[in-house]
Amino acid sequence: MARAAASARRLGSAAAFAAVLACGVADAAPVITQLGADRVVIDTPPGYSDTAFIGSPRLNEFAESLVPEGNRILVFALSDADVRRFSAGDTPDLRRVLLLTVPRAMARERESAAQFVAMSREVFGNVGERARQARIH
Repeated sequence: MARAAASARRLGSAAAFAAVLACGVADAAPVITQLGADRVVIDTPPGYSDTAFIGSPRLNEFAESLVPEGNRILVFALSDADVRRFSAGDTPDLRRVLLLTVPRAMARERESAAQFVAMSREVFGNVGERARQARIH
């Protein structure tokens, strides 16, 4: 009987250790997307979670309202606290969001570094204003 209890404790400890390891991996869940012929893996920064798993039309509409028409959203992530609020039925604060997009017309093309810099300057010129005007209902 004592051996069975000791064995159960060891298995319980091993399961707890495995759960802790799994939490670390789940925290850094990468987002995998296809860009043309390339598969791209994007890690969200610590404290942010990709919203794709939620499948919410409201969040999708909010993300779309932040980007110019014709752009494809690769990643839309909220702070972990906002994901918890939204999942509980509360309104998220949306003070900080992570949004990674690519122009649809360029999604299948490769670009040089100079082309990327030029496009970035053009895009980032009005992103802040769009974010200030957008609201989620």
